[in-house]
Amino acid sequence: MGYASSNPPKVKTRFTVLALYENGGHHVAYSKAARIWLDKLAADSNFKINYITQPKQITEKLLAKYQLFIQLDYPPYGWGKPAEAAFQHYIEQGKGGWIGFHHASLLGE
Repeated sequence: MGYASSNPPKVKTRFTVLALYENGGHHVAYSKAARIWLDKLAADSNFKINYITQPKQITEKLLAKYQLFIQLDYPPYGWGKPAEAAFQHYIEQGKGGWIGFHHASLLGE
């Protein structure tokens, strides 16, 4: 006699991602759509993604938990020196990767 379970076996998460996005401004629709797409990609590809909306949250301690940092249309000129230094250290020391996305359309929605 067979045994059926509704709980599939747990699969180890391949890597973790931190994504920074603006939760306002003129590209908020882009950020919301990107989150939906990234959440589906994470589920389908077995990685974990967490989101932040304020660059002041970026520290070396926070970044150390992630193998990839995604910047969703959030310009760096408003980050502040501590976040900037933590991110620079993360990249220059090879602690993780970075992908930057920019909403390039200025023609309206």
